[in-house]
Amino acid sequence: MAHIKIATLNINGLSSPTKVAMLAEFIRLQEIDILLVQEVTKPVLHNINGYNTHYNIGATMRGTAIITRDSISLENVTRLPSGRAIAAKYQEIWIINIYAPSGTARKQDRENFYNNEVPYIIATAGEHILLGGDFNCILNPTDATGGYNYSRALQELIQGLAMIDTWQTNTDRRVYTHISASGASRLDRIYVTKELISRKQGVDIAAAAFTDHLAVCLRLSSELPILRTGRGLWKMENDILTAITGTNKMQTLWKQLQRQKRHYPNTTMWWDRCCKTKIKRLFQHEQAERRKEQRMMENHLYECIYDVLQRDPSTQNIRPKLNRLKAKIVRLHCMVHCYRAIHIFTSFLYPVFQ
Repeated sequence: MAHIKIATLNINGLSSPTKVAMLAEFIRLQEIDILLVQEVTKPVLHNINGYNTHYNIGATMRGTAIITRDSISLENVTRLPSGRAIAAKYQEIWIINIYAPSGTARKQDRENFYNNEVPYIIATAGEHILLGGDFNCILNPTDATGGYNYSRALQELIQGLAMIDTWQTNTDRRVYTHISASGASRLDRIYVTKELISRKQGVDIAAAAFTDHLAVCLRLSSELPILRTGRGLWKMENDILTAITGTNKMQTLWKQLQRQKRHYPNTTMWWDRCCKTKIKRLFQHEQAERRKEQRMMENHLYECIYDVLQRDPSTQNIRPKLNRLKAKIVRLHCMVHCYRAIHIFTSFLYPVFQ
């Protein structure tokens, strides 16, 4: 049976080009169909290839957004003026993405948010509701270490709608989506109504180096398959062009191509039928090798992150370890991003100073 993957992630005010590119890669690798995003401060998420973004940054500049595949069409998109919630209908499911006020000092604001603002955006929803986001509070003391923020208003809202937490609690190993200096908590969740819980195929947690939150990913069965396109046309990277030109590999290939030139009636046919394919194949191979090395290093660092997350945060201060590992991944992406930018810039200046 077909399925749809819906995830929620607080991106922590992400705005740099490097981290936006990391988010795009995260969505692609996790094969997410619909992503509920919180703490959106700038409209920088609209250039993700193959996806559309519906924003609600709002007056607080700590808004929300829904990112969907091009093949997914949302209806009745509704936004709160504050930016802290955005809702839309996909097929028969009403998807609601919220970002509640955070911190103990803003408890009253958070209660008012759940008592007044969230019911307003839910009022027009139908029978099948999916409520996800960063709730900035918990309903069960076991979902946090140390101190925690509890919300009676959210508890009553969830009970009134007869909604169910999609995460199945494991008493042997607790999972938290946000780790701070004072402790860990499961702030990020996805609730669904009873009919939707019967369609659940699985739920898991995914680490992302560009934010201090973990993503919650839910898979639901779907009657209609989601059109998932491939990676698109191959595009040569500028740094690969500079790196290969003049190397032994390129010189050897060019000599081979020159020897085959006499077998073609003219230069145009020789270039079209002989040169272009083999040169492209060389560049694709070199580009794939570079990405393979980067991917191996990144996978190793993510494995280290998951190893750290397995530890009990109540007995070990794991936040500094996570931050160091995430910083290494960001630097890895930043080096690649900057290297490409430098080559693009120098390629632009080169003909000017000839």
